[in-house]
Amino acid sequence: MAVNDSEVRAHIRRALAAQAAEDDVLRRLTRAFRLLQAERHDPDAASDENLAAAEHYMFARQAVAGNAVSLTQMLLLAAGHDTTRCALQRIGYCPDTANDSTPASQDSIGWAVAGAMVGETDRQIYLPGSTPPPFKAAFMTAGPAREGSYAAAKA
Repeated sequence: MAVNDSEVRAHIRRALAAQAAEDDVLRRLTRAFRLLQAERHDPDAASDENLAAAEHYMFARQAVAGNAVSLTQMLLLAAGHDTTRCALQRIGYCPDTANDSTPASQDSIGWAVAGAMVGETDRQIYLPGSTPPPFKAAFMTAGPAREGSYAAAKA
């Protein structure tokens, strides 16, 4: 099934709207990502490719915007994650959890790249003068649920 861009945008808008009371824009982005992430862990939504693309967008956007990783690293992560998953799926092996059953796709990569690009603009606006870390190896291995984020650092 192909990703429906209108539905992906609707998921993104809904997640951001749910965090509208949060004054800190960067924290709002992280909370919107966490909302989408939690929704994907629901077995009834685990195979929703539109929700997966929206989550990938928000993950990339909040990570780059909050200076958790550089734009370059996020672009590498976005392309590498789904490319690796695609190769593993082709040989019948997928190490992801049972509740993450969407297939790897170029659409998902595209949404993550778009999120990273918007996140870079957000970083320049909301963290002016900040310098992204050159490379954070721990971010590549630990993943978004365990790696420190902007919101966790401010909490």
